[in-house]
Amino acid sequence: MRLALLGYYHETNTFAATPTTYDLFVRDGWLHGDEIVQQHATARSSLTGFLDAGQEPDVEVVPLFFTTTGPFGLITRDAFERIADEIVGGLKQHGPWDGVLLVLHGAAVAED
Repeated sequence: MRLALLGYYHETNTFAATPTTYDLFVRDGWLHGDEIVQQHATARSSLTGFLDAGQEPDVEVVPLFFTTTGPFGLITRDAFERIADEIVGGLKQHGPWDGVLLVLHGAAVAED
């Protein structure tokens, strides 16, 4: 079984004046492939649990993309579209897949 692994963490504070930009995601964590494994292999999280599942016989977990940033205001349209492009583009480029593991956290709210 071949599974794609992607993640997107953001806690939007709709009262915050500072918008959540693409640059903030890049600054705090815009990871691909082995970068995801290196930063999360020893953590205690859903993402790590999915990585561990790749150790099972006949299971291949392919880490594609993960991003996170701290709690800021609304996510800009540009940032949201870039995240969506990373997720969809990675799935198309590296497929086919038997399943997709999408790790989400927070209450993300975009401008539009």
